[in-house]
Amino acid sequence: MVYGYKTNEEFIDKSYQLLQKLDKKNLWNKDTLIIGLDKSVRPLAYTLKKLSDVEKKQTPDIRFFNYSSHDLNWRKEKLIKEIPPLLKRKLNPEKLSKYNNIVLLDEHIFSGESFMH
Repeated sequence: MVYGYKTNEEFIDKSYQLLQKLDKKNLWNKDTLIIGLDKSVRPLAYTLKKLSDVEKKQTPDIRFFNYSSHDLNWRKEKLIKEIPPLLKRKLNPEKLSKYNNIVLLDEHIFSGESFMH
């Protein structure tokens, strides 16, 4: 089983619900960059890619930024200053202009409803 889901099927179903929401908002295509914020996003990203393949949908570019591997001061004011330079090293700022949308994905809640709006 994956994370706190009762069954693998539930994880896949919730992942599919998320894929549908992203697709409905036109966020699941090559004009979008998905940034996974931690290692926990990897199973979700893999599942979303596989579901996209089954439905013959374009898959956005996906990059991972493992913020927990950095020794960050977790006070909000410090994070605002410390994370952007780390992201710049991971993501080439000149290439960001080719994307219409950037989605930050974090699998800390296993509901499949990370994007409610």
